[in-house]
Amino acid sequence: MADEKHGADEPFPSIAARYGRTVEVWWELIEESGIADEAELAAWLEREHEVGGEHAAALASYFLDPEREAQDPSA
Repeated sequence: MADEKHGADEPFPSIAARYGRTVEVWWELIEESGIADEAELAAWLEREHEVGGEHAAALASYFLDPEREAQDPSA
């Protein structure tokens, strides 16, 4: 069931629900960080934003995937 706050198209509903930030907000934070290494990005998300390890790894993997933009027209 879609959460009204995040919508049905939220690719990480559990992350959005747990941390209160949509993918768009995470994207802005990640872009501003300037980190381009997946392990470093995951560690930064854990350290600076208190994101759990699996969630941090999922966000890092998603945003640094070179194929993501080709697969996701909203990116």
